[in-house]
Amino acid sequence: MQLTSRSPNMIKELKICFGVIACLLLHTLFVPPARPDDPAGGERTTNPYLVSTFWEDDKQIDEIIVPGRPPKDFRMPRAKIPEPDPEAGTNTLSNVPAFDWCYGCSATSAAMMMGYYDRIGYSNMYSGPTNGGVCPLNNTAWGSGECPLSATHQGYDGLGVKGHVDDYWYSYGSTTDPYYGNWTEHGYADCTADFMGTNQWHNWQNTDGSTRFYFYSNGNPLYDYSGCEPTKRDGCHGLKLFIESRGYSVQVNGNYNQYRKGYGSDPNKGFTFEQYQDEIDAGRPVLIHVVDHTMLGFGYNTTGNKVYLHDTWDHSQHEMTWGGTYSELTHTGVTVILIEAGVPTPTPPTPTTTPTPSIPTPTPTPTTPPPIPTATPTPTTPPPTPTPPPYIDIGLRGYDGSQTVYFAIEPDQPATSRLRIHKNGTTHGIVLVDPGDPNASKFKIKTGDGIKAIRKLE
Repeated sequence: MQLTSRSPNMIKELKICFGVIACLLLHTLFVPPARPDDPAGGERTTNPYLVSTFWEDDKQIDEIIVPGRPPKDFRMPRAKIPEPDPEAGTNTLSNVPAFDWCYGCSATSAAMMMGYYDRIGYSNMYSGPTNGGVCPLNNTAWGSGECPLSATHQGYDGLGVKGHVDDYWYSYGSTTDPYYGNWTEHGYADCTADFMGTNQWHNWQNTDGSTRFYFYSNGNPLYDYSGCEPTKRDGCHGLKLFIESRGYSVQVNGNYNQYRKGYGSDPNKGFTFEQYQDEIDAGRPVLIHVVDHTMLGFGYNTTGNKVYLHDTWDHSQHEMTWGGTYSELTHTGVTVILIEAGVPTPTPPTPTTTPTPSIPTPTPTPTTPPPIPTATPTPTTPPPTPTPPPYIDIGLRGYDGSQTVYFAIEPDQPATSRLRIHKNGTTHGIVLVDPGDPNASKFKIKTGDGIKAIRKLE
């Protein structure tokens, strides 16, 4: 067969066609399967604070920031709450504090939750001197915008060293952490904002006032999420760390974020009003998330599916329809915390007379029976008198990032230490040592004699 002058072009076109067909066949044979729960969208996509969506272990996760603060010239009306009667469809928890906004709505709402637990038997959640060591029902004792359970602040509640506000707060929305490049930040201790990552730009990329939460896009519960670390922190995971720092435990799968039903990509999944009722009936308040804001739910009324809550804007009680809006902010989801029941209080009460250490040295048990004495045993030397420990415990402690540290307090009055704390009408001296001392903690303070460390109570 003779080839015409067009033959080379025909051959070239045939090669291209075969190449395209081969590519299509390969794509058909080797295209990866679709993700099993590829979301189609949902109401969640309308949230302007949904800053990132990503895949992890074949599940899609939403990253939400919550930077809410109180409106300047507006407060929601106070709700009239009926007496608790679960049989009639209404129930509310008593002993739930109402704090106004203290350096972040999420941290403040979490502090109200922890204050509630402090008042019902988990008495180490708050260990400050105010109200006899029991968390008060509002934060007026510290002043509007201040609450040491939400964010510790030097000069408030007897704190003599820098706390959360001193190290991390500059102004609302700021990325400036005052400690950064100027002094050593404090170890996480005593407040929810520390552990939840609130206000911490250099540690967790949260601007002042903000906390971050992660949700499964489809509406399933996301348990104790820490996959974003070490650059970011989930507020729910941080709240669990706070609880553990106080000596308590969270149940297995006992802390999670979840969209409310109908908000995620799967309309059949999500946290329901009935589940919320179950939490309240079990004595557990719930963090309620709306767009740009976090509040604390402490009650319900099945008439109208009402949620009774504290909104961090004042000290009053308010209401919201489940799945509706609060001050035009759409209800998005919840954070649920289940603390282990029956946990004994980890810190013994502070003595009112002669102080004794909270961690006494146990009397050794002999491994062999003592000798049987003869008729009239007369020891050649009297047994030594135990030397009382030089330092005492008044309940002052801190979390250094890995463990809870008990701080040593001078046993004598008046206090001689440069660092002091006033508790229950008494000024105590906090023992300071050189940073190289074997009993030195990681908590340091600058004094006229140089850098000192707070001594651990051994």
